[in-house]
Amino acid sequence: MVLSSEVNSIVASSSKKLLDFGIPPVRLHLLQEVMRRDREDQILQRAEAECERYRPKLSLLRGIRDDGTWLVPKKYRDRPLRPHERFQGWQYTAILKNLYKLLDYNTTRSDGKVELVLNRLLSWQTEQGYIPGDWTYAIPIPSRNGCALFELCRFGLGDDPRVGRIANWLLGIQRGDGGWITPYRQDLMYRAKYSELGVEEFLDLIAKGGIRDYNPSKFASVPSCHWTTTFVLWGLSEDKRLSESRAVKRGAELLLGRFFQKNPHPGFWPDGSDWTKLDYPPFEGRGMTALDVLTKVGYGSNDERMTGPIEWLIRAKSDDGFWRKWYKPYRESDQWITLSALRLLTRYLRNQ
Repeated sequence: MVLSSEVNSIVASSSKKLLDFGIPPVRLHLLQEVMRRDREDQILQRAEAECERYRPKLSLLRGIRDDGTWLVPKKYRDRPLRPHERFQGWQYTAILKNLYKLLDYNTTRSDGKVELVLNRLLSWQTEQGYIPGDWTYAIPIPSRNGCALFELCRFGLGDDPRVGRIANWLLGIQRGDGGWITPYRQDLMYRAKYSELGVEEFLDLIAKGGIRDYNPSKFASVPSCHWTTTFVLWGLSEDKRLSESRAVKRGAELLLGRFFQKNPHPGFWPDGSDWTKLDYPPFEGRGMTALDVLTKVGYGSNDERMTGPIEWLIRAKSDDGFWRKWYKPYRESDQWITLSALRLLTRYLRNQ
């Protein structure tokens, strides 16, 4: 049984080390969200000033083009597109990853051309409310829309009607068990008629209009994907009104009940060991992202079901007080992973 005193001790010790060695944006988030320093704190002010001239941040801002996109790598620019792909997909991927980093670097939407990027992202929105992509335009991808919703809300666009339509679309496709799946890909493709097709062939078939009778209600017995659910909740929980909703509660219950279990959907991180891998940026299905979501919507030391996941997270800490991506140190990624661990452990203690 994990004790609050033990968690407090770990947070205090690791926070001190991270503050000593952290890059400016890591130190700023640590001071604000974990150590709870106020605006008058001189160390916080110094970290904030250092973030303004932090080179990786300035480099990303300079890279934004006048159309609100970043230049994608040449290997993607020159690659022939399949029928289910559009070049926009590669731009979408770059936008999601770079916006996430800019948020970590303490960037606002008034900085540089960030507003252009946000509007470019929203310009791809369909009438149904979702943003197609990023690896195919042929089907909607709820997990990526959850990521986009998270970033748009973090940049202060939570009250924008366009952003509200993304949230409403996600809420509208929630399944009976409380979770989410990728339509077509995680239900229809399991039908005998399509199961022999490769993923690319299947998506090409959809893009060419070869499937017309899809009805999601016919697949109610198919279990939700807990990784898709994680990222949908990641976005929905950024809106305070939605974070306390019954829909989010149902999704969180499914997620917590699945912790450490294998994903029922092949090809979507099906191995139960995927829960315990540590990554940055957190765009893969991982236990730390799930814990981030769960603590954000109110789960903590007030729920004994959180004990096992929190004990795993504590065991994953290295002797030096850091959480590491791999046995070899990746200095910056390890700092962000450690910050994420400390942030969610702090929320875990507050949720009583």
